[in-house]
Amino acid sequence: MYKYKVIWLLIGFFILSCKKEHFSNENEFLKSEKAWLSFQETSQNSYRYTTTGSSWSGASWETTLTIKKGKVIHRKFRFTHEEGLENIPENEREWEEKESELGIHNNSSAAPVRTLDKIYDLSKNVWLKKRKDVTNYFETENEGMISLCGYVEKSCQDDCFIGVRISNIEPMN
Repeated sequence: MYKYKVIWLLIGFFILSCKKEHFSNENEFLKSEKAWLSFQETSQNSYRYTTTGSSWSGASWETTLTIKKGKVIHRKFRFTHEEGLENIPENEREWEEKESELGIHNNSSAAPVRTLDKIYDLSKNVWLKKRKDVTNYFETENEGMISLCGYVEKSCQDDCFIGVRISNIEPMN
């Protein structure tokens, strides 16, 4: 009888000691995902969020996506700091896409047409994936929801962040 207790104790210890994060920042991500699912329910999956980006050359931009009942219906892009944009035509520095036009500006700095469901999926399965020679980032400054998620390869020099920066998430009125 004593022998079996020791074996079960060792098995339990082994199982508990092997429990590790499946991806970087897993505990923080799961808390954030819970906040997102609560927001999604209270907003009836209708919301607006804004992403930001910048370049070492001095340019910075933002993209605002509007989602209604889980479907992207509008995307608006604009450069917020126009240093170094001499080679970009004026009509490409700020624009809007309505539902029937979504994605026509694919070769721009704008954030892709994505819902927050997709961003949480990419966060968990791509951006927070554990890798060698990568530093992962995860922040939740939007009432517990993602504000920064991605990674940087340690050998990269400029414009290396791969992921998303979200400056604002708000329900639709």
